[in-house]
Amino acid sequence: MKKLLWILPMLLVGCAAPLETRKAESNVMAAATLAYANSCEVDVAADYTSLIMSRQRATKALQSKRITIEQAKQVQALADHARVNLDAACPNRRSTLDVSRHRAAQATLAEIAKILEKRS
Repeated sequence: MKKLLWILPMLLVGCAAPLETRKAESNVMAAATLAYANSCEVDVAADYTSLIMSRQRATKALQSKRITIEQAKQVQALADHARVNLDAACPNRRSTLDVSRHRAAQATLAEIAKILEKRS
């Protein structure tokens, strides 16, 4: 049993999962991220969550026709670019944070936020 309790958190490291309400009138979305303390994962965890929420917001904006298909594709391409930089910023929990890749990812996430804010 103790082995199971030790393995389970390791399997969940770095996982982020959007938890969406199912009420039709609700616009609430929530997400959670797990990361090892005292690792570079903690430094990028919030950004992974922001990335997931940006993709979710773009999907909802497209569904409600607040953005075009081209704009949604632009957001997804930028999100892919941010993901590459986040993955490179902290390839595993034993790595040292690559600050330049982390900043590049954050700049891309800010660009995505600007696109989505204009359309809200």
